[in-house]
Amino acid sequence: MTELYEDPARAKQMINRTLNTDVKINPNSLLLVPIYLQLCDLIKHEISMEHVNIINNTWYYYQVLIKMSSKIGFKKIKKKINKLISLQDEILQEMLDQDISLFEQSGRPFALFGTRNDIIQFSKNLNRKNGSPYSTNSLIRQCYFELLFIAESLGLVSPNQYYQRSELKSFLEIVTTPLIESSEPTDKTLEYYCQEYDRAKNHSNVKKLISELIKHCIEYRLNAALWEKLLTIYQIQIAPLMLTQ
Repeated sequence: MTELYEDPARAKQMINRTLNTDVKINPNSLLLVPIYLQLCDLIKHEISMEHVNIINNTWYYYQVLIKMSSKIGFKKIKKKINKLISLQDEILQEMLDQDISLFEQSGRPFALFGTRNDIIQFSKNLNRKNGSPYSTNSLIRQCYFELLFIAESLGLVSPNQYYQRSELKSFLEIVTTPLIESSEPTDKTLEYYCQEYDRAKNHSNVKKLISELIKHCIEYRLNAALWEKLLTIYQIQIAPLMLTQ
């Protein structure tokens, strides 16, 4: 992508546009102004710097996660988790034997340490096999899928074909190129993930859920706080379904 400030006329246009909007700028977000302006041009309506920060944070979060996943020793973490589970089970059994009979006599179900199964599942997922949630390939896929969902939640439309000229691909070009530390994603890479995202979201288990959520996101997209809350529904409920397709 051509650097925005290589063209003096374009640079002047961007500065004037920024000065004449209500965009709040601080030193940390100043470098995101070019992204903000390009996104407004692409989406065809004004968004806020809050939106851009959310998008930027999403991209940065996955970059950090991918780096950590490639360096962290999963076996050491699993050993610590197993120790935690054993200790937790020992304490729980002692409490059940000595201290909790009163609660059981109330006749109501009493759950203690209810996250045990989640911890065990997390431990099982700590591997780098293909398909594991924490493998590099899965994290990259998850990253692009979430960014593409964000693009649709702002009103951009997925094409039926010709992904090389799609709005979604243009969105990825804007939000990923300035932020990546290594080489830029190639056109083929971006097109590939656009196609994979489109295929996954049209699966019978996903299509209705994601379509409804996108409608609500578009409805509330001008309110960055509400829009961000709706994004968490994708992260928690829909992303796991998308990644298994």
